[in-house]
Amino acid sequence: MSPDFRAEIEEIRDKADILNVVNDYVQLKRVGQRYVGLCPFHSEKTPSFSVSPERGFFHCFGCGQGGDVFTFIQLIERVEFPEALRMLAERFGVKLAERSRENAGLADERADINKLCSFAEAFYMKALQSESGKQARAYLTNRGIKAEIAAQFRVGYAPPGSLLYKVLKGKNVTPERMERAGLVIWGQNGYYDRFRERLMFPIRDHRKKVVGFGGRLLGEGVPKYLNSPESVAFSKGRILYGLDSAAESIRQNNRVFVVEGYMDVLALRQFGLNNVVASLGTAFTEYHARLLARYAKQVYLCYDADSAGKAATVRGLQILKQQGLEVHITELPSGEDPDTFVQRYGLDAFLALAEKGPGIIEFQIARVLEGVNMDQPESLAAAVKEALPILGGVTDTIERDLHVQRLGTAVGVSADSIRQQVRQFLAQPRNRSQIMDINAKSSHTKHVMDSGKVAPYAPIAPPGYPQQAILAEQELLKQASLTPEISSEIKERTGGLVIELHQQLLNVLASYNESGREALHNLFEALDAPKIRYVRELMLKADEEAASGLNFDIGGCIERIREGRVILRIHQLEQEIIKRETRGVPETGEAEMSEILTELRELHGQLRIRSAPR
Repeated sequence: MSPDFRAEIEEIRDKADILNVVNDYVQLKRVGQRYVGLCPFHSEKTPSFSVSPERGFFHCFGCGQGGDVFTFIQLIERVEFPEALRMLAERFGVKLAERSRENAGLADERADINKLCSFAEAFYMKALQSESGKQARAYLTNRGIKAEIAAQFRVGYAPPGSLLYKVLKGKNVTPERMERAGLVIWGQNGYYDRFRERLMFPIRDHRKKVVGFGGRLLGEGVPKYLNSPESVAFSKGRILYGLDSAAESIRQNNRVFVVEGYMDVLALRQFGLNNVVASLGTAFTEYHARLLARYAKQVYLCYDADSAGKAATVRGLQILKQQGLEVHITELPSGEDPDTFVQRYGLDAFLALAEKGPGIIEFQIARVLEGVNMDQPESLAAAVKEALPILGGVTDTIERDLHVQRLGTAVGVSADSIRQQVRQFLAQPRNRSQIMDINAKSSHTKHVMDSGKVAPYAPIAPPGYPQQAILAEQELLKQASLTPEISSEIKERTGGLVIELHQQLLNVLASYNESGREALHNLFEALDAPKIRYVRELMLKADEEAASGLNFDIGGCIERIREGRVILRIHQLEQEIIKRETRGVPETGEAEMSEILTELRELHGQLRIRSAPR
């Protein structure tokens, strides 16, 4: 890592108030020097999640997750470190050095597109409220969308002609910049507005930046829906409409409803379902699945009931399954979409439909059987063969057999015949490896999501060092974490702590006033995960005990450590004597043996004095 890059990281760490960041996701309550709340990384009823603003870290006593502000963003947003770095830099106004001229140019272009799209958003919203937007307002009313919801999603209207082009040109925006932002098109007569006579839906990325638009044609013509063109800021396969405003609700509910279009999102939000997003049509991608995996484990696919919607559901569930997500399917009645269904029957009916939806295998097999001629043996045989990869992918033998029996009943073929077909299918190495690869991807994703679970660490003490001395070291470290200035006194009066990790932490605390959180961070970088968890919990327990008014007996702890050192030395000498006696003491070693015995007697004497009642 270059010095400049490390300096950027440290600048962000210094400026990024971890309390401020965590507060956006977790409701925190102050308890002494720390803040506590319900952990966002596992389900719990009693708060075990703590944030220490002074030390710059968070920790959950329940699941063991913890770290600095970068780690929190990585976990909560399910992003890699570079993305977390960029998100925090943007939030706290830290300018990151571009790593290449090409990246610098792309970043500038992306920022310019965001700026122009934000201007266009305001322009379209104003047009919606104008006389020319009357038809668009009537359309929203007829579709049952209230003005408040339209305003919440900043819905607008693109008027006829090229008014936006003229306005931007009047502000000295070049046509090339407008075209890169997807706002204008070049034609035979020059540039003109890309979106005309359309209801406009601004599209935001997960950073809440406007990156493009979707426009619904209000009059006759094609295409009915038109999206912004692909750009460095907008990619249809990487954006989920509504995610910017749904993320918090998705996290809280640990589930998300995925629909096809803008109107579906608006209608469901209007009825109170906030954890809903749209995939901008039916093109659901692997990136979409990875994006959703940042926020929830359960995904409800709610595509339209037409053939395109069902085909999209099959594609979507396969992609989601590969990401280790729990997929549910909402089957709408024929001719319905989420918008029309919720407007007609209400949210409770929609949620009930979602909960009783078919299982993945059941849905896939039903799709295979659609359009099959039940009176034609060739058609039935072809359907069974098409279902073999689906059945072969079911790893639980009992579940697979139940599906085999259902399929046999549906097509009028014996279950034994289908079982034999499945066995033959799986006997082919290529077929088996494809199925194993899909299941492996699913398992790997789950492993990555669970990788924060760290086994507890127990301090490793030299043989003979008493448990009461170990506890005394822990108590002194708690006090030193609250009052770092006493660290030097502890080192001097105890001769240092015996357990290596404890002494490392004491050294950090002794220099804490000069180096601040950096020394603690450097220690964490040098430790493995169990030791980091141990240190965080030790420091947070100190805050908890101090807040409860518990008094520390520093003098008593120091005395127990001194006594522990004597006991440790006695144990070491006794082991040396046993070793020498076992080997036999040569004449040249008699003097050394005498010194050992003398020291041992002196230590026992010290121990008797320390143990005597006072």
